[in-house]
Amino acid sequence: MTSTTPDRIPDGHGQRTARVADLFGEHGAADVEFVPFVVAGSGPVAVSDYHPLPFRALVEAWRYRKVGWTVFRSVLWAKLTQARLGPTWIVIQSFASMVGFAFIFGGAIFSVRTPGGMPYILYSMVGMMGWQLFQQTMYMSMRGFRAVKVVQDLPLPLLWVPIVGSAAGLVRSLVGMMFYVGFVLYFWITGGTLYLQLSPRLLGISAAGLGLCLMAAWGVGMWLAPLYAWAIDTRYVLRLAMPFWMFVTPVLYPLDQLGPHMRILVQLNPLTAPIEMIKVGLLGTGSVHPLALVVSLTLLTTIFFSGIWFITRYGYRLAALRKGVDSDDDQDDGMML
Repeated sequence: MTSTTPDRIPDGHGQRTARVADLFGEHGAADVEFVPFVVAGSGPVAVSDYHPLPFRALVEAWRYRKVGWTVFRSVLWAKLTQARLGPTWIVIQSFASMVGFAFIFGGAIFSVRTPGGMPYILYSMVGMMGWQLFQQTMYMSMRGFRAVKVVQDLPLPLLWVPIVGSAAGLVRSLVGMMFYVGFVLYFWITGGTLYLQLSPRLLGISAAGLGLCLMAAWGVGMWLAPLYAWAIDTRYVLRLAMPFWMFVTPVLYPLDQLGPHMRILVQLNPLTAPIEMIKVGLLGTGSVHPLALVVSLTLLTTIFFSGIWFITRYGYRLAALRKGVDSDDDQDDGMML
């Protein structure tokens, strides 16, 4: 394969650049075994016709981790600097979203009872922490074929497309986690109660729950990224589905407050177990039912590896059918579906 990569590419810090030789080797991309790649340029995204098995695709994506990380930072930098207020909007949107749900469900309209009488805003923040990690990462992953345009003429493994596209979504989720830590410290200082588990085992359970949410986001994103590159209608369908999915996930309410029939339905939701794991690990409340855990692990593993198969098998075909640039999409920052 003959390398068509430039000498240097943006590294996500404005004027600074990264040497391609440091990413691929002194001979450019030619000294790396051929992998499915996208070439992001000024025109439509070009994708190579190559279909590795899921495990092989993961190995090849790992081999290109340096260039993937550099493109990830470039996409993130472009996203953070596209508005005049820059990253400030991420802080404002994350805060408004979390406080808004807490206001509505914590007493303004509904009055959800929290375990042990803990402040509802903390309870809802923990649930939203996992949900926003899934929703925002998944939504931005879906737009991955658009995000890679920030780098010109650079071979990139196809599996990196949804990961690179999710850069801004991951940052938004991180900001939400920081708000949670801030509120925990506030209630500790003012009320003397620390609403946080410090046991390494429990914190590990929360980390596993967040990991499953991220796995779900990238798995669904790998299915949606080629479809969205082919048809913007994918986003409109998602707008209809996501509110329903959120309210059948125990994000804003305790699972034990549901009736027996509704509880079984919610436990069949693959995101129920990860959200409950986050609550158990951080707040010491909630429970992970064996049925919900088995359903979650089975479905999320299937979605993730089938997503790898789908994007490597059909991504190049659907992206090749992409219809130019949609101004409506350019105006959408991905925060709202």
